[in-house]
Amino acid sequence: MRKIIVLLGVVSALILTLGGCAAKPKPTEPIEAFLTALKADINSEFDDTLYFTEEVTTFDTFNQIEENPETPLELQTKLTEMLKAFEYKIVSETVDKEKAVVVVEVKTHDLGGLFTEWVTLIFTKAFEMAMSGATEEEIEAMFIQDFLTLAEKSEMDLLKTVEVKLTLVDGKWLMDGANANKALFNAVTGDFLTFAEENPIFVEEPAE
Repeated sequence: MRKIIVLLGVVSALILTLGGCAAKPKPTEPIEAFLTALKADINSEFDDTLYFTEEVTTFDTFNQIEENPETPLELQTKLTEMLKAFEYKIVSETVDKEKAVVVVEVKTHDLGGLFTEWVTLIFTKAFEMAMSGATEEEIEAMFIQDFLTLAEKSEMDLLKTVEVKLTLVDGKWLMDGANANKALFNAVTGDFLTFAEENPIFVEEPAE
């Protein structure tokens, strides 16, 4: 009888130990949850508080083009398709008390390079077409076709490795907000944020 009681005690202790381990939060959790949600519906407005310590506006730069009513539907559709195509892999994690750094590898389309090439084509052809008497509709149709042609040739060959910073808040790991993890957003958008910074005409001016 005594052996049975001892055995039950050991089993109970083991179950409690396993339960404690399972309940321990991991810094990779909010990253994987956010990126999974992003791939599922790139156009959703995410609740920053679920994944970040504070509001994040970095991703808005991309959405200003993707969701702009003046952006042709063909471009919006293709951009959404290319953006959702990203793949990621957790490389490592380092925890230091209430701070953590998770290294993430992201593979996607080089959207920054694609837009750079597209803008070059626009400036090269626009004046020529206008001088040749082309209508505004014809010029726009040409720009759209040029973009789609470049997009079709694009491959998933941009590989970026970034460090994601996190903080333990009330027992839950959250990615640091504001611009702390801008590198992750730039990686997911295929260097588009870098392109936008170098070409401010693509960034919407704040309303006065």
